[in-house]
Amino acid sequence: MSLSQDVLDRIIVRLRAAEPKLQAVVLCGSHARGEGAPFSDIDIMALTDGPPKRQERAWFEIGMEGQMLHVSVGAESLEDFEEAETEAASWALGFPVEDTMRLAWATPKGHAVLGDDPSERLPAGTPELEDFVEFYMKVRRAEATDDRLLLRWAARNLAEYAAGLLRPFNPAVNVRTPIEALRVALSFEEAPEHFRHDAEICMGLSPTLEPQIAQAAKRLVAETLSFLRERLGAEAFANDDIRAALRDGTLEAYVSSAHPAAP
Repeated sequence: MSLSQDVLDRIIVRLRAAEPKLQAVVLCGSHARGEGAPFSDIDIMALTDGPPKRQERAWFEIGMEGQMLHVSVGAESLEDFEEAETEAASWALGFPVEDTMRLAWATPKGHAVLGDDPSERLPAGTPELEDFVEFYMKVRRAEATDDRLLLRWAARNLAEYAAGLLRPFNPAVNVRTPIEALRVALSFEEAPEHFRHDAEICMGLSPTLEPQIAQAAKRLVAETLSFLRERLGAEAFANDDIRAALRDGTLEAYVSSAHPAAP
């Protein structure tokens, strides 16, 4: 469902009154992608000439069907927006991101800077093998100390890092939303045998108890390290120290070492 022009016009009028130096209003999120549902949030970026009066605003509008719509506005200077370096999105599981935006209103200066399409392309994340191993050790410590909260939190992070490690071995895909990133990751063709099953358990997507989560994390780590060791020539593992530790079995020895509850 597309956002009605009437609602968008009201938002623009309000922002122009609130930010006298407003240069552009950019529609983001599901409505920019043309995927907005009747109750979807309306995500807006307000770009100003110089620092904005306020960096965040939120209010509610009434939609065409009489429903309340949450408007969420982030504001920054046009200069900062133009000069910002693109970074990997923390929610994207290592995938590059197609951040679709739509120019809703602009002054001539704003249009000159942003062009007709202000959308951004965010780069892929760097595979983080050390963090992957670190979170598994947190899982082991949580299991040993019966820390249920730490176990579930660490297992979820473990599975997310696993997805980032496996991404380079699968076809390149740009994602747009967290759920899209998740669906793509769980559909990897090049992955350890039990990756999807274990990742779903570790991420809390399957109704399981803590002992099952710990077991899934253990197999996820073992199979992922084995999978990666067979592909040591990949550019994704340019860190010579990590490559050496993976090749000579140091990482496997570490994750299976004793005393997981030690500080």
